[in-house]
Amino acid sequence: MQVRQTLIIPLAAAGMIVGKQGKTIKMINTKTGANAALAKDPLESDKTRKELVIKGTRAQVHTTQHTEIQTHCNTLQFVFF
Repeated sequence: MQVRQTLIIPLAAAGMIVGKQGKTIKMINTKTGANAALAKDPLESDKTRKELVIKGTRAQVHTTQHTEIQTHCNTLQFVFF
């Protein structure tokens, strides 16, 4: 069963998650089997944040969110939806 998790992340985290030429987010997707995608533009309501959508099985999304994303951005706070 596929699930979708939306995280609202600070712009400061966006570069860490994507990595140079998308290398980090590609590695996260390959390692976890999930599909994490970062919005191109900031939120309309808060230009200092972007939306990160993670799709996959519950286990894949959990691993991506709690292990990979937080490992790359361990000092930043996220809002989960």
